[in-house]
Amino acid sequence: MESWFPRLFAEIGAEDAAAYSAAFLMHQIMPEDCDVLNHALLAEMGVEKIGHRIRILRAIHNLYQGRSLARSALEANHQIRNDGAG
Repeated sequence: MESWFPRLFAEIGAEDAAAYSAAFLMHQIMPEDCDVLNHALLAEMGVEKIGHRIRILRAIHNLYQGRSLARSALEANHQIRNDGAG
């Protein structure tokens, strides 16, 4: 699972979050792609529940407000690499 997925799926049950994580991986969604996701694209990816789409889009919006999701993911990956190097 990508390090930034838990922030997107925090308000969704674990079983659905695992399925959505798999969908994001299968469709090669990267953090920098998230700002263009919408209800139609999420539905096409298999996020059928409207409430889940709303929560995912809200999480994306909130993550992009303070700083970019792409930057957050890069920093998290960098931190993981540095923690593993010591």
